[in-house]
Amino acid sequence: MAIALILGVYLTFTIVLWGTIYYHLRIRTSWFNFTRFWRLVLENPDPTSGNFLEQIPKLAILVLAFQMLVSSPSVWTFAAVEGFTLGIGVTALLLH
Repeated sequence: MAIALILGVYLTFTIVLWGTIYYHLRIRTSWFNFTRFWRLVLENPDPTSGNFLEQIPKLAILVLAFQMLVSSPSVWTFAAVEGFTLGIGVTALLLH
């Protein structure tokens, strides 16, 4: 349920609010800009473009970690989430 919620919020914000309403008000694109904009969001690798394949995995990991912490709050669950976060942090540091 939480994953469906973040997908819905992401797509509503990105496609409807940003890709249609904002661009119509800003640069006077057509009200049907969403028909083209959703493809840009799926294809462009630019992190500032709201790229679906870049943003959704980050949101999904965050939501699943919170869901895991809330569903079974224990020291081991907290340690698992912290260990995962530390591992991702060290990996990102070494890669960059």
